[in-house]
Amino acid sequence: MPVHRREWRDLTRFRGVARSNDGCVIWQGWFDDRDDCDAFIFAMARGSLRWERKLQRLPTPEWRPDFADLSYEFFGTSFITSTSSTNQSDSVPSDWNNGNNWIDAVAGGGSGGNQYSGSNQQQVVVGGGGGAWSRTNNVALTPGGTATFFLPPAAGAPTINSGGSTGGDVWYNGATLAASSVGAKGGAGGGHNFGTGITVGGSPGGASASGVGGVKYSGGASGSATNTSALPSVSASGGGGAAGLHGVGGASRSTGNNDSSGGGVGDAGFGGSGGGTGNNGSEYDSTHGCGGGGLGGLTSQSNVAPGGLYGGGGGGCATNVALAGPNAGAQGMIVKNYLLAASGLTGFNMPMLGL
Repeated sequence: MPVHRREWRDLTRFRGVARSNDGCVIWQGWFDDRDDCDAFIFAMARGSLRWERKLQRLPTPEWRPDFADLSYEFFGTSFITSTSSTNQSDSVPSDWNNGNNWIDAVAGGGSGGNQYSGSNQQQVVVGGGGGAWSRTNNVALTPGGTATFFLPPAAGAPTINSGGSTGGDVWYNGATLAASSVGAKGGAGGGHNFGTGITVGGSPGGASASGVGGVKYSGGASGSATNTSALPSVSASGGGGAAGLHGVGGASRSTGNNDSSGGGVGDAGFGGSGGGTGNNGSEYDSTHGCGGGGLGGLTSQSNVAPGGLYGGGGGGCATNVALAGPNAGAQGMIVKNYLLAASGLTGFNMPMLGL
């Protein structure tokens, strides 16, 4: 089953999954290198893995001989995170399996608003919405060919006294979102205003209905911000969390006089937390997941946060100094996962090979 190195160098992980007879996942190990994955599989196929301790240590977490009576599948998983303002081209692996794969799109989060009103100190701002998430199963691609994708840069922090930017839409295998195989909508940017007796409405997260995929979830919204008090009084809500493979992104709490809120959680609570700094998600692996929303901040830039990777919305920034806050939305990402069809190990039972 070896594949030439130049064809898989962009793949970040290779994954082995072991299941019991009822389908429950008992072990899941990641390989950072295709050669390591191949060596592990070959040892399994020839019946020597039980005694080759060096090979047992190749995956993380390592494999144990008491996993021998399980059925195995091996997958290649690629994380696309390189951004551009124009469409890009992705190389499709030569062993891409059109009959067993899925591709996920996590859209970008919106950045929060910024308001500075000098000595009046009546800032009212809201965070950005979280990015939506979509998945399509069994995407038909040309093995060894290319596919067009769009993954824009993160929504940057706003300038002084301006609203946040909308997070970028993300898609794969198409020139546009509507023409793609899978795609998701970015979260809206946060609004801003100042004065007494005003409310700024929350920013919606990316809408699942506007995406492309067999399974779709909406990003989390930011809460509204209200100021009804005389001077000084400020209000700033956090950003919304990104949606993910487990569900919708969490919304941030609405705020009132002299009040701020943390961001919403990512991926229905399975992604990055959003109580303070928008934390990165880790559902796919230790460095890839759906981010939480950033903290809404009052008074200074030291207590406002950007969205977490990937897709978290930035917090609202209400300041008493004329500087832009670090409340950008987080960029999105694309995840490709396919069964290593050439391995022939779906439903593979080790005792049948003499282990």
